[in-house]
Amino acid sequence: MAIYELANYGARAYDEVECEYTAMEDSAVNEMSIEFGDEAARQETDDKLINAYMSNTEDYVPVVNEGSRIIDGIIAQCQYEPIDLNQRSLVANIPDSVYKVHTEGWSKSTGAYVQEGANAKRCNGYYVYHMPDVMSKNVLNYAMRFENLVNYNYSSQTFICSFIITNNIWVQYIQSDNKVYIFDDRDSNARITVKGTSYLKSGTANGYFTHFEESSIVQASRQARITKGVLGTVPKLGAAIDIAERAFSDTELRTGAKHPASQYTKKLSATMKGMKHKKDHITITGYGSGIKQISFGFECVCNAS
Repeated sequence: MAIYELANYGARAYDEVECEYTAMEDSAVNEMSIEFGDEAARQETDDKLINAYMSNTEDYVPVVNEGSRIIDGIIAQCQYEPIDLNQRSLVANIPDSVYKVHTEGWSKSTGAYVQEGANAKRCNGYYVYHMPDVMSKNVLNYAMRFENLVNYNYSSQTFICSFIITNNIWVQYIQSDNKVYIFDDRDSNARITVKGTSYLKSGTANGYFTHFEESSIVQASRQARITKGVLGTVPKLGAAIDIAERAFSDTELRTGAKHPASQYTKKLSATMKGMKHKKDHITITGYGSGIKQISFGFECVCNAS
């Protein structure tokens, strides 16, 4: 689909454009660790985030920060005229210079984790697929912005990690005017498809996950099952050996249900494919015992199509 669009966009023959565009898949990984802190932080809970995660309503979605909402006003402005890149930023956390890249393929950032609330961290990242036109020097871009949000509470031993798509749009850069149009922000026109994984790992010798649950929205619909899940266990806590992993059973793939973990579970991982619409997400929740340090993060594989 992308090749047809670029051929039409640049008024070029399809066969000519097809030869130029081959590598339309890319992947990324990001992980961070946190430890039990002071007593005050341990007893605080970010209720707003916890409530958003734990809701069982049909429109359930983790809390998205303000930066992902600003773009709505910019899209409305683009209905009348392009945006001058010298005047403002377009999408939060995506440098405007990315849209000017005149090399076919991907630009990406996995983001950096920052504190958000007493017991929450968030990172913002992006994937942009560039389709330059050699004749006009303009660039057609597919741009997908995402967030990875973790909420942790050591007193309740509740740990939640979510990978969320916040925007999936088209951005057309006009080289002659140094301006851009943001257009085709409708879900039906999203062109970057994501297979996302959220995961949690206990770094405490005698701390492990006792239960877990997962949830996911794909193409704006709540999913009854996830694509894949992994439990990582050790046969004896504190043993200096590799974690043995096994895939979730059919029953454990069901979302919205609390499942008991295998004994000595140290890692939880949930994967969902086909995500592309705004607010699509994959979330894993772990309930622990004795955990004082966790690692968390995401993996994603993106395709432009």
